[in-house]
Amino acid sequence: MADVASRAVIRVPGKVIIAGEHAVVNGHSALAASVNLYLTVTISPSNQFTISSETTGESETLSEPQLLSHLTSPEPTASPSPASTLLLAVHLLLAHLPPPPTVAATLSRVSIAVASDIPPMSGLGSSAALSVGLTRAVCRVFSLSIPSDELYTAAKALEDSFHGTSSGLDVFTVLHPGVFVTSSRGRHSTLPQPDPTHPRGRVLVVHTGVTRRTGDAVGRVQAGDTDLALDAIGRLSAMAGEAARRGDLGTCFDVAGQTQPHLDTIGVTGEPAAVIISETRKIGWVGKISGAGMGGVVIFPYVEGRDTTGLVKALAGGRIWDLELPASHTLPDRLLGRQCVTCSTPRDAGLR
Repeated sequence: MADVASRAVIRVPGKVIIAGEHAVVNGHSALAASVNLYLTVTISPSNQFTISSETTGESETLSEPQLLSHLTSPEPTASPSPASTLLLAVHLLLAHLPPPPTVAATLSRVSIAVASDIPPMSGLGSSAALSVGLTRAVCRVFSLSIPSDELYTAAKALEDSFHGTSSGLDVFTVLHPGVFVTSSRGRHSTLPQPDPTHPRGRVLVVHTGVTRRTGDAVGRVQAGDTDLALDAIGRLSAMAGEAARRGDLGTCFDVAGQTQPHLDTIGVTGEPAAVIISETRKIGWVGKISGAGMGGVVIFPYVEGRDTTGLVKALAGGRIWDLELPASHTLPDRLLGRQCVTCSTPRDAGLR
């Protein structure tokens, strides 16, 4: 049964990869966590279907016949719009939905607004958050309660439509706020909830001012002689994950920082990030890129209580966030059935 009689808000966090960029593509270990930057999807009753994006400024309105046409004869698009992206999410969940005429009639009575404070094309999980947010929105509109592994599969397929085959680590991470997430051999899992008596993790994030396409960085790495460096990143990421499992975040973050020279070796750091990392090392901070690299953000994970005054001063002039790691915000599971703690992904997956 559809539920479009009341307003609903869905909130999805961003993420950082703490260790394991590009290595996770080849099945090596990685460690990630959600951060408290959010994408919000607001669903409201309406007399016509409208979907808008605050980030891009796009807004589309479709009639019921147009919706039905899109649902029965979908046409691929090289430049996805908010409406085509949502309708793809509908297609991915068709097995759980009523017949297309009923779906079109239901959608014609809702408006959907997407807003986000996750900067796009920066390594902070904007596409994963959008994929999860729109998939959850479809579930909310049609009152679906599906297992979280099926929600993961649908959201991952939606993210794949943006960038090609992804590792799924980003989607899995934003689906599991409040915990660290590890990946090994294409399989993702959550670590236990952090001990509340221990100091929490935090991460200071600075934007390099350069946005980039993930596929460009992945293509460069896959085309190069990078196996030894990726193996080293994978080994260090596994060590960082084990330290996080023990609750030893100081060691975890120190080890994660040791992956940066290997990221330099595979050629994905980029000049702005390299300058930031070099200059902040002079004042005792070890930064690294997070995500595909060649732009995006540099992260400085740290244990709560460390004085960041000098670091913030050194980074003055850049876009800076000081975030929880992992984000403590948890989402209500009213859209989900059983909880999934591990999901398989292909070993030849990509990276966001």
